[in-house]
Amino acid sequence: NINILTIGIVYKKIAFPIAWMLLNKRWNSNFNERKKCLQKAIKLIWKENIKWLLADREFIWQEWFDYLLNEEIPFWIRIRNNFKLLNWKSVKIFFKWVWKKAKYIDKKITICWVEVYLTAIKVKNELMVIALNKRWSNSINIYLKRWWIEVLFWCLKKRWFNFEDTHLTDYKKISMLIWILWITFTWCHKMWEERE
Repeated sequence: NINILTIGIVYKKIAFPIAWMLLNKRWNSNFNERKKCLQKAIKLIWKENIKWLLADREFIWQEWFDYLLNEEIPFWIRIRNNFKLLNWKSVKIFFKWVWKKAKYIDKKITICWVEVYLTAIKVKNELMVIALNKRWSNSINIYLKRWWIEVLFWCLKKRWFNFEDTHLTDYKKISMLIWILWITFTWCHKMWEERE
């Protein structure tokens, strides 16, 4: 099981990893693992420098939302369409009238027993709903920056570095390989920038 919880900084349409944890399991990270990884990142960049914390659908739950709110870390986290809202059947039903143009709800709605703002857009019949802790009308465009960490993984796993081809199984060696990949990737990007 090679599962890597990663936090990166988005820069020029790519994410550069600054903190990560190897998880010896196939499924999602839990609250303590996320908190520990985020605290590693905060030691490097300071909490005040976090403009947005963007995360995909597996990063939702009351304990995690409470922690981010208490630490005053602004978050944009996608939620699943079948997610149940208090007093509503599901997110999908709540936003059933949304199509192509983003819709922002200008009042807090309770999810996971935490009050957040919601915004949604439907593209190609897929509903994208974002939970955020502050009023922000341009939240969909901000959330789309999360895609750049997927580009990073694509580059490292398949396109250039073939990380998934490794035969290493020892976690210390895998962690060292990740360090080497991150440094090499950053150096390659820097060289590309200087050529532009």
